[in-house]
Amino acid sequence: MSNSLFSEKKVQIFISEKSDGSMKLLGGFGDEKILDNRKRFLGKIGIDLQDVVSADLEHGTKVEIVGKNEKGIFIKKTDGLVTKEKNIFLTVTVADCLPIFIYTETGVGILHGGWRGVADGVVENGIKKFKEMTNCLLEEIFLKVGPSIDSCCFEVGNDVAEVFQKYSEAVQDENGRKFVDLKKVVQQIALQEGLLEERIDISSECTACLPEKYFSFRRDKPEKVEAMMAGIGLVCRE
Repeated sequence: MSNSLFSEKKVQIFISEKSDGSMKLLGGFGDEKILDNRKRFLGKIGIDLQDVVSADLEHGTKVEIVGKNEKGIFIKKTDGLVTKEKNIFLTVTVADCLPIFIYTETGVGILHGGWRGVADGVVENGIKKFKEMTNCLLEEIFLKVGPSIDSCCFEVGNDVAEVFQKYSEAVQDENGRKFVDLKKVVQQIALQEGLLEERIDISSECTACLPEKYFSFRRDKPEKVEAMMAGIGLVCRE
């Protein structure tokens, strides 16, 4: 399935593309169209919109455990969701930020990795919450980073570069211009937290470099944010 990053009997990971339309619900005019986009895309991959739990993002570090009671709703002011329930699909919207998927055979999680959230600890919080929920070993956890902005297109000021200077090779200086590799930062954080290198998978796709395939806030600078929807779920489909 073209929209599926990873799909097997127990775990399904997916991300929409630009051709699927914007998935970013902002309230007011246009929401019905975006809901239609969501229903149509999810239907293509066999998911009902009512089985989705969405994070209503604030570029922070809060991670929530959700279950059947949260199906079909948005969880306010959170950038991470985890669950042990089958056939519940956790989603975030992204348009350069990192969709970060955490999973084992007994649980799944999704994190929204903007630079502020990554710097402040959303990855560490997500791994901790996931481990507490599943009671798994750190070496059992898989972590995947989906399509998102690469260092080639993520130029930052000195203040942001300084935040990530402690991560080796994550900050590049090209004739005084600073670029940050957030994917490398997340990988290093995951390793520091105790995840195994062979269970960490980083997408090579840069959203800003692929204008036909993905929305990119940094590239397009739109007045109204347009974004992809990324998601993960434990599936029970015989």
